Amino acid sequence: INAEYGGSCSWPMELLDGIDDAMRCPLLHSIVDQLCGRMPDYATLYGASPSSPKFAALLKTCKAVLLASAASEDKRAVDSVPAAHRNLVQEVLDARGADLEVAVQETAAGGSAARLVDIDWKLNLMLASDKMACMREPRVLLNLGTVLPNGQEEQVRIEMSRRELDQAIQMLAEAEAVMHDL
Repeated sequence: INAEYGGSCSWPMELLDGIDDAMRCPLLHSIVDQLCGRMPDYATLYGASPSSPKFAALLKTCKAVLLASAASEDKRAVDSVPAAHRNLVQEVLDARGADLEVAVQETAAGGSAARLVDIDWKLNLMLASDKMACMREPRVLLNLGTVLPNGQEEQVRIEMSRRELDQAIQMLAEAEAVMHDL
């Protein structure tokens, strides 16, 4: 990479112009690797550090375009790429689409690769505790069954008061509204 790329660029993706033609495709594949959790050594591979502001802007923009394209059904995010690089980005999307879809799902799930497979709930009425003689407080017990990528099953147990349950339901409704808007 020509780390001293100096021209003004209206879009960080134009920084690809400062990269040797033979290195552009491997760079985009390295960015996909990073999105999939495998951190490439950009300094060794391409002679540029992710801490460089211009290179960091290029990485951020490429990640955003690749994730947006993988997440959308119409794949129009590629249209925002400068025409000179559109075919290259589309080629990487075609080759690594499945990897990118997994990265999108993990990003949306907050980075967790575990999948929710079962929900079990129970309502208890707490009548007393060691601190109070009479409580009469309803408590919800949620058992969430998850499966990790290696196939191992895991149980997550959550206990909530009525107020905590109301807050959780409200947050889920807000999340649903955001997902609906996408």
